[in-house]
Amino acid sequence: MNRKLAHSSICPLVCATALLSHSLAYAQEPPADQPTADTTTSKAPAPSPSPIVPSWSMRGMSAAHFVRVEDSVGIPSVDGQHDIANVTMLGAGVKLSPNVGLSAKWGITRYMPDGASDVTAFSNPVVAASFSTDLHPMVRFATSLGLSAPVGSGGGDDPDPAAAAAQKAGAYTRASMDNIYFAVNETAVPLTGDVAFHYRGFTAQLGLALAPLLRSRGQEVLPDPARFAGTAGLSLGYFIVPQLSFLGELRYQRMLSTPEAVAKDPSLRDNTSFALGARGYVPLTEKVSFRPGVAWGMGVEGKLAELHYQLMQADLPVVF
Repeated sequence: MNRKLAHSSICPLVCATALLSHSLAYAQEPPADQPTADTTTSKAPAPSPSPIVPSWSMRGMSAAHFVRVEDSVGIPSVDGQHDIANVTMLGAGVKLSPNVGLSAKWGITRYMPDGASDVTAFSNPVVAASFSTDLHPMVRFATSLGLSAPVGSGGGDDPDPAAAAAQKAGAYTRASMDNIYFAVNETAVPLTGDVAFHYRGFTAQLGLALAPLLRSRGQEVLPDPARFAGTAGLSLGYFIVPQLSFLGELRYQRMLSTPEAVAKDPSLRDNTSFALGARGYVPLTEKVSFRPGVAWGMGVEGKLAELHYQLMQADLPVVF
């Protein structure tokens, strides 16, 4: 099992770590397009707005053209067993105006249970439209409205048990913050709101997402015609240098309604987790930048804590 993990899951994390090291090395030299300060000039240049440190699991605070690969590994530890889930999320976005953007994301889960064959499952795709604006030079607001399509693996009235198990493991591997991708029998309409304070390299971002989930198929296995879920997050980040930032994030997910599964097992109601990591900023061209990041986290409440989940993530966005 460790061998499979090394081959399928650790490589993206190692690559992202190497890119972070490159970012740190780059940071030790001033960029070519930034001349050294002229001590003979009496008037200092006006300071530029402080950049925002991107979060791990919440939304971006500005519209942008981007492509993004997020590779997450979740490893629970129960009774000496170490099942492994590797979730790869593929995303892309376009900037329609300075304030408006469109994005889409879709995931692939490879589930490697102890003592059983590996299984691959595909998530629901989700599309979203976003709006963002400055409320103050140091405060930015962003909101989005999305829609998921219930076409993921393991759905329907007669689901493949292995694919259904993979979807469950995939949701936990994403810290239960992306459950609408793995709710393969339901159509979700997520509404999000985020506020970020940014000043002198420091960022504090608070995010909230609410999602009604409407059963679209699988009524034989999903007794609830509708559910209502929410997530919240708080991230604190700081740019050590312009090419490197560190970020800590606290994440909370809660089922706001009481579906049958929660009524039977109250421990399914909510999950709390945290993540810590670093992100580099590597300019590829004048307008294109690569922002690799790596993070480690764990559950502190709910099933994520009960199952002793260890969570690792490599985040590889290219912004242009």
